[in-house]
Order: sequence, then structure tokens, then C-alpha cells
Amino acid sequence: MGVTAVELLLKGYSGRAVGIKENDLINVDIEKVHSKLSSNDDKYSLLDTILA
Repeated sequence: MGVTAVELLLKGYSGRAVGIKENDLINVDIEKVHSKLSSNDDKYSLLDTILA
């Protein structure tokens, strides 16, 4: 995931969250991930949101 994050940055992309979904590396807009979180979510909710 780290390599993918760096590759995205080198290509000019920023504000992306990198994760794994169904054995594939994915990247999504961090604002999309952040907008789904609420103040009551526990520390693992971010991961659940990225993989959803």
C-alpha cells in the first residue's frame, strides 16, 4: 500500500486513501472516506469505510 501511495503522489495525485479490497489495491478520495465517519466511530471504522 505504501508503494501505491508513493506512486500516486509521483503521478500528481493527493488526498487519496489506499487499501485492499477483494485482493486488489484500491484508492479512494480521502474526503469520501472522511465524510462517512462520525464522531462516534471507533479507531477501526476508517478501515471498514475504505474496504466497503
